Amino acid sequence: MFNLSLKGVKPFGNSVVYLGVESDRIHVLHRKIVEAISPNPENSRRYYELDLYEPHLTLGSKEFGMSEVELSEMKKLANNFLHGFQPFIVKSLKIYKLSETKYQKIHEIDLKQTGSDKIF
Repeated sequence: MFNLSLKGVKPFGNSVVYLGVESDRIHVLHRKIVEAISPNPENSRRYYELDLYEPHLTLGSKEFGMSEVELSEMKKLANNFLHGFQPFIVKSLKIYKLSETKYQKIHEIDLKQTGSDKIF
């Protein structure tokens, strides 16, 4: 288990709006996931971003059909309503697969039973 904080609404260019995530363990977790997957170097840079990784929760994206106007409105609304959250404890990790237009959960790791020291 580990603590996680939400840190402000931000854009990736004009195509994605996201909520920043901060944790002392999130970068370690990301690195371990990339190591476990062992992607080829080109895919590592393209999909896993290595040292450029920005932990986040995507709120909206052009890739999923939103317009720039909708993303801008979402950013305004999120800035008004998604703030002041207290840090919280992450107790599990869920792995999803994107198939066509929807995500399907394919695996869940219970960090209480696994023991985060085995992952980190």
